[in-house]
Amino acid sequence: MIQTPQHLNQQQLAQLEATNQEIALAGHQLRAKDIRYLCKRQKQSCHQFSLVDINHQIVYTIATTLASSPYIRQDDFVERIADFMHAYYATRQYIKATLYDEQLVALLYQHYLANFGEIHSEMVYACIQQVRAK
Repeated sequence: MIQTPQHLNQQQLAQLEATNQEIALAGHQLRAKDIRYLCKRQKQSCHQFSLVDINHQIVYTIATTLASSPYIRQDDFVERIADFMHAYYATRQYIKATLYDEQLVALLYQHYLANFGEIHSEMVYACIQQVRAK
């Protein structure tokens, strides 16, 4: 059971516990301090791209998606989530509401795998072009 830290509310704790159960199958785990760090990085990315996201669901969506990646180890899992989330918001800035969050994460993940686990601006650009071509 996860101890209640001061900075996570009950809903976030429940989501963290559910996410940990899911990602444990791939050998990963997130702690409360990881979630606080990722929420901080989320705010920074949103600010950089002039976006607003009032909840942190995307953190958990990305974590569960990346958990099965063959290119991620536990020791870089949190940073890779942060990098992927930054790419998510960079892409979201240009495509707005064309795709649901889960669809955009899945598309980015396809490109991430095709680039052998590399997250870079060319990957973001390719995703934007693919969505705009539809």
